[in-house]
Amino acid sequence: MASPAIRVIKEGPKVMKEWYFKFDNGREVMKPLLKCWPGKLVDVAKAAGITLKALHDYMQGKVQLSQEEVYRLDNLLGIDLDDRIGEFAAVGPYILVASQKRALEDVYCAISHGGDASPYEIVPNAGPAEPSWRYFVVNTCGEDPSVVMAARGEKVTDIIDDILFNYSGSIAIDRSMYLDVIRTCAAASADPNANVQGMKALLTRHDLTDLRDAMYY
Repeated sequence: MASPAIRVIKEGPKVMKEWYFKFDNGREVMKPLLKCWPGKLVDVAKAAGITLKALHDYMQGKVQLSQEEVYRLDNLLGIDLDDRIGEFAAVGPYILVASQKRALEDVYCAISHGGDASPYEIVPNAGPAEPSWRYFVVNTCGEDPSVVMAARGEKVTDIIDDILFNYSGSIAIDRSMYLDVIRTCAAASADPNANVQGMKALLTRHDLTDLRDAMYY
């Protein structure tokens, strides 16, 4: 168990951020998140300014990264301090990919605060759905929603309604909104910097939480 500590992040003479926390659990938060991250890990490492080997070694506990490198990783992956518990948490919002059952379960539990959500699949109200992927909205109560991409025909997709517990079925949305979600997911898959920031931008264009607000009343 890590001892209480203070992490001060600096870039040159400027203090970027100061975090007080009980346990430096950021690496444990990253592990399942990276397994559900769309795109290539080498691109994640590059975006954080480190090598792929350094990222792998850090995740395995073989090396320590500099404070600046950890800060860049946290920022890229949408990880921040939860003041309520004094630990790091996956804040997002995210574009995620359903790649491994256990990893998706862990990330879903984290971003939904133990299942406080009613996730649903979005489908277009006109025209065909995307032939290769299904898209699920995780609308955590009180938090910005995230989107999970699931490849059609994969085993994990066939059981995704069990993984995303409290799954509430599908909802047809305006086709233009559906296509915007697809474009946002495609951009996040190509560029790690377009993940959290792209999802935030999507939410300024479409309020995905309103689609199931009745679930909480």
